Amino acid sequence: MKKLFTILTLASVCFLSQKANAQAFEKGNKIINLGLQLQSSVSPITISGEYGLTDDIGAGAKISYGSASSVSSFFIGGMANYHLSKVLSLGVDKLDIYAGPTAGLYRTGVSILGISASSTDFAVLGQAGARYYITDAIGVHGQLNLGIVNTSGSNLEVGVSFKLK
Repeated sequence: MKKLFTILTLASVCFLSQKANAQAFEKGNKIINLGLQLQSSVSPITISGEYGLTDDIGAGAKISYGSASSVSSFFIGGMANYHLSKVLSLGVDKLDIYAGPTAGLYRTGVSILGISASSTDFAVLGQAGARYYITDAIGVHGQLNLGIVNTSGSNLEVGVSFKLK
């Protein structure tokens, strides 16, 4: 129920927000994302940062951590995104649509009846998402994380984005 409330709140903010004059993505932008991955067992919190190498390509890093009952997960890695807003020619300056790969170390742990086990693997994911800027510097994002190699699967991530110029 808490997850549903978060999603509905973020969606409401998008539709009730005032018009922003920001470009969706530009060279030199620094974007910080704070998010929550919606999963069945563990819902990790995420922090990621992206830097605009060009008007269409960004690169950065991502960290996520989640723990519930006897299961925990941790990820740290690098990512790259191709920003599609200009290619798609949607004409919405405050919408940033992107997709790209993420790769890094994924650690999972389980503790049952006092016995603990963990594993660390190299993981590869793909992501496809969108940011909608409410103001020039603050937006919301939704992203589909697609587990490709050594991950706990795919999930939906929602959160808040901050653009620094």
